[in-house]
Amino acid sequence: WFLDSGASDHLARDKQLFTDLHRLSEPIEIAVAKNGQSVVAEHCGTVKMTAFVNGRSIECTVKNVLFTPHLRHNLLSVVRIEKAGMRVVFDSGKAQIYRGNEPIVCGARRNSLYEMDFRTFDPEKLLLC
Repeated sequence: WFLDSGASDHLARDKQLFTDLHRLSEPIEIAVAKNGQSVVAEHCGTVKMTAFVNGRSIECTVKNVLFTPHLRHNLLSVVRIEKAGMRVVFDSGKAQIYRGNEPIVCGARRNSLYEMDFRTFDPEKLLLC
């Protein structure tokens, strides 16, 4: 999962990550960073993931994630994170998301993107346990 300051929505490319998924009443066209290209989202849902920070794990639920199978990476919207009352801090090649004064996930810059330390589960695999 990568932080994206230009994304207006959270975007996930793997349908198996969603714990629930519903069809949108109208498809949403999403502009991507490549020159004038776009992808279309027809579904929206919830993704559960585990965040890792300072040696501990935190269970997170991300709602209103658009399913966009043609993206290269899963993206977390900085705007949506801030609208949810959290804070994103970038410093010295690292990124942290805070709830209040407590960091809930950390990440590091990889090329020009910030990769966050999240693990997502495949709900179907969980059913096998």
